Amino acid sequence: MQICYESLSDAYDQLNTLAFRDTVHRLVRVLLRLGTQLGHSSGQKTELSAYLTQEEISQMVVARRERVSTAMNFLRNRGMVDYSYRGYLVLDVKALQNYAD
Repeated sequence: MQICYESLSDAYDQLNTLAFRDTVHRLVRVLLRLGTQLGHSSGQKTELSAYLTQEEISQMVVARRERVSTAMNFLRNRGMVDYSYRGYLVLDVKALQNYAD
């Protein structure tokens, strides 16, 4: 029953996000969730422990890859997202949370 409830709750959140948020906000929510699930602290930033392509991220955001690329560049130019020398995403979780609010 708990698994069913969690799945239904996640689906409801995704539906609300699709209906009311633009691509950048949807991307920020996905990145924050990934940071919680796959991230580890690297100084004041959080590095994801899995390599994700923009295509994979775009599927999570439910947007075209081109739009996700533009949104990633927007966040990168503001210092909220970067890439490590190994190609992993590095997130400024605090800045992303501030942007999401």
